[in-house]
Amino acid sequence: MARDDRDGERGEVVNWEDLPKEVLETMKELGHFSPTVDETAKELKGYTFDNDIGGVSKTYWEAKDLRRIAGHLFNVAEWLEARAEKAGKL
Repeated sequence: MARDDRDGERGEVVNWEDLPKEVLETMKELGHFSPTVDETAKELKGYTFDNDIGGVSKTYWEAKDLRRIAGHLFNVAEWLEARAEKAGKL
């Protein structure tokens, strides 16, 4: 289900293509991520670089993984801004 920003509750199920263009572009930038065929799986499939094999491999992220990653990215953004502020560049 997609987030419905009008009332803060989960909205009706929408097609992947109905998500904002910016969201789809970000998922593409991260590794061409898109939903798996199994709608009950709550997961995306994409491709990421794997140092162990020295190439690209399939990667599956579940909804819980995406929330964890989002939190980590927020923390990194906060750290970058704090570092720049400390250096007098913000």
